Amino acid sequence: MEKRLEPVAEQELWKSIRGLVKNRIRVEYGQGTPFFRLGDSKFGGKPHLPADFVWPWYKGERLGCQNRRLVKIPVNRPLSFLLQINLAETAPLDKDGLLPRGGLLSFFYELDSQPWGYDPKHRGAARVFWFPAETKLVETDFPCEMEGDFRLPELSLHLEAAPSLPDWDDLETLAPETAGQLEDGYRDLRKTYGCSPQYASHLLGYPDLIQNPMAAECEQVTRGYNCGSGPVPLSPEERAEIAAASRDWLLLFQMGTVDDREDFELMFGDCGCIYFWVKRQDLAAKDFSKIWLILQSS
Repeated sequence: MEKRLEPVAEQELWKSIRGLVKNRIRVEYGQGTPFFRLGDSKFGGKPHLPADFVWPWYKGERLGCQNRRLVKIPVNRPLSFLLQINLAETAPLDKDGLLPRGGLLSFFYELDSQPWGYDPKHRGAARVFWFPAETKLVETDFPCEMEGDFRLPELSLHLEAAPSLPDWDDLETLAPETAGQLEDGYRDLRKTYGCSPQYASHLLGYPDLIQNPMAAECEQVTRGYNCGSGPVPLSPEERAEIAAASRDWLLLFQMGTVDDREDFELMFGDCGCIYFWVKRQDLAAKDFSKIWLILQSS
């Protein structure tokens, strides 16, 4: 049986963190239907795209082994189509009014090399596209260069609004004074409301952290800093500037392991998650060309 706090204790916790609660849209995967209409929300299968759409590719590097030595191997591959979400379905669930009220949001990622997003050179390994509701869509074939393992099976999506509470590490950054008062029951409260890795895919809200908070990392890496070799050396002025700018980054979508079919499993790293981030002003402008993806793994 799932552990719950005593009602009085839970109410007191809610009072303490009320101002930090966000809304998220939980995404759950189910068996595919025999037929998806153009523009339906779905995972995998052939994407529904404009007829003149140019399939995104990623040109970069990955680590590999040659002659028992780790070497950098060039990568030039088409991105895999992950899922598409009909935003008319999310409109009544998006209680904070952050997403466009209609159209189709489509997510792509390079599944073979799975760049982690700590290096500016990983730009382009993940892409998000928004197509307005009036866009004429067609079912689009995969590039012939894409191997079968990276053509994902078609699954249905179930979308549901839910509260979102910051992970403990994020809480210590967002409200350190509040965090010091809540340690005993806060993690239990998050579990009670489904804020845990068992609900590992959702739009908006706070990320479920596997490693460190990510907003500052997004700001650093998009400024050209490589965050893959420990703390980035910054002057006090730069650190303050990046800390302020990192508040503009919002979680757009978090995806964890997808394994709702006996013969299929999609995993990122070792039971990890991928996190699509977007700046608040870009989201308001419906501009998804500058999103940044970070992968975290245990």
